[in-house]
Amino acid sequence: MPCAFYAERPSPFQELGPGCQFGGHEHDLINVDGVKLCPFHAPIENSDGNKTKKGFWDARQLREFYERVHVRIDTAKDNDDTCDLTGVVFPGVADFSEKEFPTVCFFVAKFDGIANFFGARFSGGDVNFDGARFSGGTTNFYKAKFSGGGASFVEARFGGNVTTFLEAGFSGGPARFIRAEFIGGSVIFSETQFTGGDAYFHGAQFSCGYSGFEKAKFSGFADFSAPGGENKEDSDKRIFREVHFGGARFEGKSKGNNNYGVTFENRRFLQQASFEDCFFASAPRFHGCELHPDTEFSGAEFPDTKSDGSDRAYRTLKLAMESVRSRNEEAMFYALEQKSLRHRSDTRQSAKIVSYLYEIMSDYGRDFILPIFWLLFVSFVFSQFYGDLAGAVGTECLQKMGNVGFAVQQIFRPFEIWKLATNGVSCGLGIKLIGTVQSLATLSLFALFLLALRRRFKMD
Repeated sequence: MPCAFYAERPSPFQELGPGCQFGGHEHDLINVDGVKLCPFHAPIENSDGNKTKKGFWDARQLREFYERVHVRIDTAKDNDDTCDLTGVVFPGVADFSEKEFPTVCFFVAKFDGIANFFGARFSGGDVNFDGARFSGGTTNFYKAKFSGGGASFVEARFGGNVTTFLEAGFSGGPARFIRAEFIGGSVIFSETQFTGGDAYFHGAQFSCGYSGFEKAKFSGFADFSAPGGENKEDSDKRIFREVHFGGARFEGKSKGNNNYGVTFENRRFLQQASFEDCFFASAPRFHGCELHPDTEFSGAEFPDTKSDGSDRAYRTLKLAMESVRSRNEEAMFYALEQKSLRHRSDTRQSAKIVSYLYEIMSDYGRDFILPIFWLLFVSFVFSQFYGDLAGAVGTECLQKMGNVGFAVQQIFRPFEIWKLATNGVSCGLGIKLIGTVQSLATLSLFALFLLALRRRFKMD
């Protein structure tokens, strides 16, 4: 009687068949809950939580088990074949550090102890960990390289104290962590390179205490979105607890309404979320998110103001920052929204001109020094103009007050020129109109100064 294991392999491994891939003899089978399984597929514990025969293996038996696994991997690699490790239950320490893998399938495999893939090289082709369970203390993919093809961890569960992909590289194809569950102490993707294609974390559950993506690089589309449903299952898949993306680079470009550079849509950030010093090549999508008050975007770069929907993306972030009273970030996203609106084809030309002037005069109300600079510059320009005009036509009022004095008067006594006389000397209509233009410019710049100052120190 063969091993009772049965599992339909996922794409592209369907041709491997659904049954046990190891064969074996009747006397090797282990009875678990009335079902006979080979030593590779037999679990450590039965359904009652009691150890099976496999759970009592000694050091020699564990060594022989892993020797057979390594031989299987090496043989497949030498023959340029696929290594099928579907459903294998790995007891104790599964040490694959610095291992060179062929195309390999770990579909629904279980790692009951430490899973060590430090420096492993998946260079032979696609690698599949869909539905795998990592329940030991540490899951270590530190510096692992997935260069042979795509890497899939769809619905994998990481339940140990630490899960690390620190400095890992996904250069062979897309990385798929769709609906994966990170439920252990912490998960680390810091300095991970997603350069082989898109990175999919849609519906991944980050209910672990800490998630770190510092200095990670996403060359393609980065999908951290979640389902928008309200049921318990979907709610869990929306969770982000403490998460840090500081210094991460999202370099994917927007490709239309359904494929952005990066999206976090429908996520719930329950604790601190840091996006400090991040680079977003395309406007990030945070539609439907619930942001924690301790959400930080300082030093982040947002060069995209031209892609379709960028104005809506920044509007969403502006409203989110307003709701948590983060005034600096609110002002930043307001400015980005206005720049994006300026690039829309359906925005009126007059609105574009006013928006541009608002930007250069006060950076959309974010800089209260700029209006003062422009006030001094405008006054200097008008004083020079008054000087040239006085020399050309000999205007009496300009000659008596001087060009600088006349320009300063329009700052502190706007529209005074329209009285019957200025210091006892009448001015012509032309000079009055020019002085009025200066007074209007002065008042506008002073108003921009006050608005920017109020926004900077507003408390409510």
